[in-house]
This record gives sequence, C-alpha cells and structure tokens, in this order.
Amino acid sequence: MLDMRMRILYSLCIVAILSASGVFAEDEEECPLGGCHGDQKMIRDNNLEATILKPENNTGSNAAISHFRQVFEDYEETVEEIEEKDEDWEKITRTVEIRHFEEFGQQVFESRPIDPNNPEELSKHNQLRTTDTFSQILKENEGISVSGIVEGDMRFNIFRNAAGDTWPKSRFGSLAGMVPIPYKINKYYNNTERAIIKSAMSLFHRHTCIRFVPGKSEISYIYITDKTGCWAYVGKTGYSAQTVSLGRPGCLTKGIIAHQFMHVLGFLHEHSRSDRDKYVTILKQNILSDMWPNFEVHKNTRNLVIYDYNSLMHYSKHAYSKFKYLPTIQITPKRRPEPDIGQSQRMSPYDIEEVKYLYNCADKTYERCGRDFQAVRSGTFTSPNFPKPYPTEAHCTWNITVPKNSYVSLVITNLDIEDSKLCQKDAILVHDGNNAAAPRLKAVCGTDKKTTTIVSTGNTVFVMFTSDSNKDGKHTGFKATFKMTSRKGKLTVQPRAPTLSRIASRSKCFSCDFESDICQMTQDKLDQTDWIRYKGSTPSTDTGPSGDYNTGKGYYMYVESSLPVKMGDNAIIRTPWLKKSHVTIEFAYHMLGQYMGTLRLYAFEKRRWSPYGHEVLLWERHGNHGDKWHLQSYDYKPTPDVQFVQFYWEAFVHFYQSDFGLDDIKISDAKMGTACVANAKAPPLQSSPAPQTTKPALTKTTAPGSTDPVAGEYATTTVSPPITTKQFTRLT
Repeated sequence: MLDMRMRILYSLCIVAILSASGVFAEDEEECPLGGCHGDQKMIRDNNLEATILKPENNTGSNAAISHFRQVFEDYEETVEEIEEKDEDWEKITRTVEIRHFEEFGQQVFESRPIDPNNPEELSKHNQLRTTDTFSQILKENEGISVSGIVEGDMRFNIFRNAAGDTWPKSRFGSLAGMVPIPYKINKYYNNTERAIIKSAMSLFHRHTCIRFVPGKSEISYIYITDKTGCWAYVGKTGYSAQTVSLGRPGCLTKGIIAHQFMHVLGFLHEHSRSDRDKYVTILKQNILSDMWPNFEVHKNTRNLVIYDYNSLMHYSKHAYSKFKYLPTIQITPKRRPEPDIGQSQRMSPYDIEEVKYLYNCADKTYERCGRDFQAVRSGTFTSPNFPKPYPTEAHCTWNITVPKNSYVSLVITNLDIEDSKLCQKDAILVHDGNNAAAPRLKAVCGTDKKTTTIVSTGNTVFVMFTSDSNKDGKHTGFKATFKMTSRKGKLTVQPRAPTLSRIASRSKCFSCDFESDICQMTQDKLDQTDWIRYKGSTPSTDTGPSGDYNTGKGYYMYVESSLPVKMGDNAIIRTPWLKKSHVTIEFAYHMLGQYMGTLRLYAFEKRRWSPYGHEVLLWERHGNHGDKWHLQSYDYKPTPDVQFVQFYWEAFVHFYQSDFGLDDIKISDAKMGTACVANAKAPPLQSSPAPQTTKPALTKTTAPGSTDPVAGEYATTTVSPPITTKQFTRLT
C-alpha cells in the first residue's frame, strides 16, 4: 500500500513539473481573420523537443492579409457562422484550399491555360494533378530531423513496442456509443487552415462513430500544431498532449490530414500489413538504400478488409525511389491494366469500413446510407437520390441475407455511374460474405443499359456504393433487385502468377544485329511501350541515335520517349530461352538526352525446383551518356539450380528527351567465344529518314559479373511474378 501511495505521489509531481514547463498544449484559440502570418520568432517547443519557428503578432504583408480576408468575404460568412449553420465544409474548403496553396507556393492545380504543344509544361501539369497523398507527405517531410519518425510520417510511444491503444467509446451523454477524440488546435492556424482541418474531421463524422471534439479539461487529447512536416503518433499513446504535426502550408490538404488522423486512430500503412506479399512486390533495387526499413512487413496485423490498393494509407508507386521514374512497389502479379496505388483526396470505402470494424461502430452513431435485409427472399434498393444524380463522397452499404442453403442473385439495372479504370473511383462493390473482408465478387461502374447479374456462393452478400469528391451532376447511379436462388455462383478468379511452360531450348548462344529482323526476340506484353526496329536518326531532336552501332547505316532497336509515352513507362525486349551456360553477353547501347532514364539488363531464370521465373539484375546505367554508342560486356555465371535462362533489356523513360538505343547483341560461350548467327527473316520496317554517312563514336567498357561497379551493387536475385513464353508474342 505504501508503494502504491508513493507511486501516485510521484506521478502527481511529474504532472506538475511538466505542466509548469509547458509540455501540455495550449487551449485552442481562434486566429484573427486573415492573420497569423508575418514575423517569426524562435521558441522552445517542449512537446516536440525541438526549437522551431512560430509566427506571432501578425505584421505580415498586406497582400497575405488581404488574401485570406477576401477568401471569406467571397462567402460573406466567417468560419464560426458556417459552423453554427451546420453548413457542409466541402462547400468552402475546396476553393480556399486551392487558393491557400497557390498563395504560398505549392500549386495543386494550374490557374492558367496549359500549352498542349509544350511537353515539359504538360507533363508538369499532369504530375501536379495526379500527385497522391503520400508523395505529398514525403515532399513535405524531406530533410526534416524529428527523432522517432518511421515509415516517413509515423511516431510511436517510446514505452510501447507497437501501435498505441484504440480510443475508448463514450458510455454516457450525447456521445454515447461514439468515440470522442478531444483535440486542441494551435492558435496560430488561420481560419482558412482551420476550415481545411475540420473538413477532414467531417469525413470521419459523416461515415463512422469517430467524433473529434474540442478539448476542454480532458487528460488525453491530440494537439494539432504547426511542427516540422506531416506526421502523427499511432493510436492512443497515453501521453497527455499527443502531437499531430501539420506543417504549413504543405501538409494542409484534406487527404494528408485524413491520413494523419488514420494514424491517430491506430492504423499503419497499407503496404506493411502482414499479407502484403500476396498483392505487391517491393522492388528493393529501386529504393534508396537507407530507406529499405520503410518497406518492412508488420507481423500479425489485424487485416479487417481486403487489401486496398486505393487506400489513403497506401504508399505511392514511387515512394523513396532512387529516381522518381523508377517504381518501388509493383502490383503482384503483373497485369494490364493495373490498379493505381494510393490516391489524393479521400478515404477509400475500405478505409471507412476498416474504421467502423475496428471501433465496432453501430448504425445509429453515424449517418448511414443503406440498410440490412435479414432472412428475406427478395428486395430492392437504389443509389442515393436515384433517379436524380447521386451526391459526392457517398458511402452506402447493404447487408443481404437470404434463408440458409440458398444463394443471393443480385441484378443491377439502370446503371449510370462515372466510369474509371478498374472502377477505382465511383463504383458498386459486391462482396461474397457479410463484410468488406470477404472476397470481392465484382466491381461495377460505367453506363450500361443491359442488366448485370451477380450470384453469391453463400447466403450473404455485402454491397457498397462509393463516389469520390468530383461532382459533374450527370450520373444517376443504379437500381438493384435481389432474390434468393438455388443456383450457386462462382468467385471471380483472382489474378495469379503464371507458371512457366515446358522449355525445350538446346542453344546456349544468341546474336542479333537487327539488319534482317529482330531474331526471334519478343516484346513484353506487360510493359507500357515497345522497342522499335529503326534505321537512321530517331524523330526527336537532341536524343536517340543517328544511326546504328556498326556502320551508321543499318538497323537498331530504340525506345521513343515522346508523347503519348509518359514518365515511368518501361519497354522490355527478350531473347529466346537459352540452355544454362557460362556466357559472355555483349551489346551496344546509346543513351543521349537531357532527361535520360535508366537502362537495365536482367537474367530471367528457370530454376530446377521452381515453376516460376526469377529475375536477376545484372547491369544498369542511368542518365545521359553522350551522343555515341557504348559497347558493353557482361560475364554471366548461372547458379547450379538454373536450367534455362533468357536475357532481357528494360528501358525506363524519364521524360521526353529519353530515347534509348540497343544494337549488336552477342551471347557467346565465355570459354570458347562461340556466337550464333542472326535470324534472316525480317518483319515490316518502320519508316525512317535517310541514313547517316558517318560511323558513331564508340566507347567500350567491361563488366565481368559482379565486379562491375554499377552492376555489382544491385546484382542480387529477386523473385518476380513469373511470365510464360506464350505471353511474349507481340512483335514490332
């Protein structure tokens, strides 16, 4: 008992000391309209344990003051008045968010016309419009030095080994059954910034039982403040003031704020969940070496919904890449079209369901759209407002259960939903079970006068309807009817990595100078562009070869980087299968251009005990190597378990001046020096300008296996989604 009293007394003393030292955050204070920008002074922030700049006593430029004053004068209301009227925050924040960023140097959308004939301007414009949430977070957090940050934007309680606790539900009062999260906002945010923050909060209020409530006298609360970068503690940490850092202005978008609030609720990044290797492959060779730990898997995660490529919590495709055009995350297995990874504006429908499942949200605790049909034989439901246009950011759910030993036959009619690739925006999502963790039967979008019928494999179906924040007011949604049936449906076949077919090659060598044809080489069907057999100068100026390697008058292969090709597109060309042998690979390459990308040589191996192919990166080059051909040699020694191998060259386009050249491939026995004769059959040729009369300059370098300074660093074996020889049939 004495020990317990001493502990309590000690705890009270610590709290008193921390309170006196300013660790606990200030109460939320309103910022003067249009203010809180201007002179800065250094202060000590004990909550962050760092010295930061803090704006105070707004004496900033009249332009900045007028800007924010004008934003709200346009609506003739202040933030407080809008709150009192319970207006939709979306009505005001989409405009003020854009104006805020344009004023402070990070434009989300271009405010002037784009010249479609200027490829550089067009590319920059498209890149701004498609930037995902996590890419923006990485940009804001670049170079920050905050101790304890992991995976780019997460921080953990140092006394805990994993994520923090969930926040408790309220049992009494108007918030009974809901999850109140007290918050205080640093008084130096202005009204525009507060509107954006509260708009992100409204996403959770509308669709879940989470309620962000202004802090009063609570012991634990989140403190939203202008720190360094965008980051948050994961879960309820046990600290009194739990920091959520939203640096100005870059972190103040609704998507970034919602991402940080998801961390506050206890969620990690989607790519690190325990089952991620079934859905994505991490391309370690493309990741900055000191950033590899950010891609580690968290064991024993609670995976409450299916893997979600479109999650607000998913890393972007190029996160922590050595070069911004090289992907670090690849969809598994490779396929076309492939889902987009990550998105920029909203919680995905699976993010919303995951929050509801983790916190066991009852229907009465949020504005539910949809209903449950329990033990019924038939029924009908529609999208909200049908047959009028459906609203933005809708999230509706229907649980359908028919009597046991029967199945659900769902028929969708009057389909009019905004179309998108793989239905990753507005869509009907049908699951073969009673929640979003069950296998998905189908995703439906677009406009179709015909009926769509979906049949379950059990007696329950879970249906979601979702819409994004882009409103065109044209699409009316859908009508759906269901009935019980005795005929069992089938699950959608999920993409699987194909196994390699039987390989009968007996040849150990190969050569091709591309003069007659491409010598039984094949173009990959899962890349974004192709290698082209060509003669003379490439069409684009200041990039690409002016002739072939050998005479300057013959044929070679090249990759065109001009539109419609875009940054990050790749092109792969493969040799036929060869019997394993110790060989020397020799080829000429040309890499001229201000925005030159990356060229790589891989071995694709068929191993004795595996039905799949295995990729081994042998060699690579980046950037501009001048207006000349380079002759490269590589010594390849297969491991004992390799049976057959094909070699392939992969080019990654950086920008529009990024044309690659490839010529005179020779694969010969490393001991005997024996090479094969090129095939004589020629396919149709590309039209080209007159050939050049001078032989291009030549530089010869050698890379004997892992001794090559470039290849040796990355010559490691990685397992890749296998690809059958049947798939490689597309010729130029």
